[in-house]
Amino acid sequence: MALEASVARRYARALAELADELEVGGPVTADMERLGVLIADPKSDLVATLSNPVFTIAERQEALAAVLAKLGFHDLLNSFLKLLMAKNRFAWLPLVVQSFGERADRQAGRVRAQVTTARSLAPQLIAEIQASLAKATGREVVITSVEDPSLLAGLVVELAGTVYDSSLRSRLSKLEQELSHTHATETSES
Repeated sequence: MALEASVARRYARALAELADELEVGGPVTADMERLGVLIADPKSDLVATLSNPVFTIAERQEALAAVLAKLGFHDLLNSFLKLLMAKNRFAWLPLVVQSFGERADRQAGRVRAQVTTARSLAPQLIAEIQASLAKATGREVVITSVEDPSLLAGLVVELAGTVYDSSLRSRLSKLEQELSHTHATETSES
């Protein structure tokens, strides 16, 4: 996996540098974001299908060409995706997209946060959380909102590899641990 991630970073860097050199960084970045959304969709089997060795490389290239014609990506990105296919690296596309996005975020001074709540949040509340995180980090914050009913209430924020958990589920779990510890201490003293 480390090798794949390293190679994916090199592909992402090469695409970003070429896009900048050709002065098409904006459109290519926008198309990479759209591609990231597409391949992250659980219903999408694009990467699995187009990297499946059951199909010949010619069949996969033909299918990729058909998909690209419908998506309307920038020519540079189309050529890049065809190169990944030709080099038999299409299965690494999610890693390449992730690396490209991380690079674009660093260059733009952005940080991404995932906010998980039991129920969907109102746009105004998301904006308030975003403003709070931006103030705390001194950077623009892009929020991805996720629902997880098992949290019961509260929220969990993952920002720059750190998790801030103020969910009711977490609080109940801590209370349960404290009660268990207190009960165990009282039992051993008796």
